[in-house]
Amino acid sequence: MDLLFLLLIAIAYKFFRNLSYYLRVKTLHGYFIEFTEHKRTNMNMYRQEVISLFKKANVKDVITPVSEPIGYGQIMNASVSVFSMFPSLRPVFLSEALNMFEDAEGAFRKNMIDSIDPLYWIDFIIFLPKELLAYLGLKPEATTYKLCNVILTSAWWISGTFIIFFKPQIKQYLIELIGNL
Repeated sequence: MDLLFLLLIAIAYKFFRNLSYYLRVKTLHGYFIEFTEHKRTNMNMYRQEVISLFKKANVKDVITPVSEPIGYGQIMNASVSVFSMFPSLRPVFLSEALNMFEDAEGAFRKNMIDSIDPLYWIDFIIFLPKELLAYLGLKPEATTYKLCNVILTSAWWISGTFIIFFKPQIKQYLIELIGNL
């Protein structure tokens, strides 16, 4: 019963957290559209919040090539981050920023749906070591990630199997251990 209650709390927390992020990104998207239509001038005030929400949604920064005439027949070429140029009314950055808002909305919407999807939670429990490594920020391409994934997955499955087959003995041992304290 307690485990079911904890699971319901986790589901509700994940759903409402992503709902709040989704609603906030949608609001900021509306503000940005107003900014592009010159109806809002204070978009810089929301810059850090927007970038933070993009990162929470795993929206990747886009590096865009830019060429600027600097005078005397000279042209400056550079690669510029869309995050660093936010908010910008330049067409290249504008279209990328709008795409990023839509990506973030889609990511938070998907996370809300995942939170009530039983198959998501089954996958999450089965592949908990992989989820843990992703949470810690390890890159799946790295050798360290692969090695840790194999070790943690093996330990996860061995301990899970051990608990399933020896549950009464483990329970008795824990009761005796706590009784001796």
